[in-house]
Amino acid sequence: MFHLFNRLRDSGRRLLLAASSSPRELPIKLADLKSRLTLALIFQMRGMSDEDKLRALQLRASRRGLHLTDEVGHFILTPTASRTSCPYWPTAFSNAAWR
Repeated sequence: MFHLFNRLRDSGRRLLLAASSSPRELPIKLADLKSRLTLALIFQMRGMSDEDKLRALQLRASRRGLHLTDEVGHFILTPTASRTSCPYWPTAFSNAAWR
């Protein structure tokens, strides 16, 4: 990892890493690698609210030239298990359907 970090830096490339905690809190034994990682740009990501997820989905759709209504967005974001009450969603299959 240390050599990869150095090669990418020397060639002007970037490296994106994700972890459950900051580099200072990670159990990295190689001090040089740990120090390089702590110098990097670090962001803490938080979960998005349902409203933020809907707006992000709508923004992504609009960038593709599509209009996504709130109703359709909520349907897409709703977990599959809670869709079983939808009248158009199949709730059971007979064995004959798979033959």
